[in-house]
Amino acid sequence: MLYSEATVFKHESPSQLIHTMPDIWLPGSSLVREDGVRLEKIGSGPERQDHFKYRDSDVSFELFATCFDVNLEPTDTWRVYLALALKRYSSLQGIEISAAKEQAITNNIREALLAAPRYRDQPIIKEVKFG
Repeated sequence: MLYSEATVFKHESPSQLIHTMPDIWLPGSSLVREDGVRLEKIGSGPERQDHFKYRDSDVSFELFATCFDVNLEPTDTWRVYLALALKRYSSLQGIEISAAKEQAITNNIREALLAAPRYRDQPIIKEVKFG
């Protein structure tokens, strides 16, 4: 699927630090698309996992992802723990996520994470894997 200029994710942050150091993605910062799709970093977890909140016009849920290997070194790949997040969302909301909606969410998260800022000494993200 090709995305128009209007569907590019933009980095937003309530922190003034982001204006002087744009390669830092602080908790509270979001990647936002013009249509309202948002991936917000809300914290960090164990073993360098990042905690996110995904929102679009239909759903809103939390998920974890990491871009570090087993030695906690940065990699060029995000690993997103989406299956568990969607299962938890479906269970809590009492609704099933359709295969088409799951694919749209997957595409949105992939696009957002490929646009995510990185520290200058970390590799550029080339791939986003889901599990």
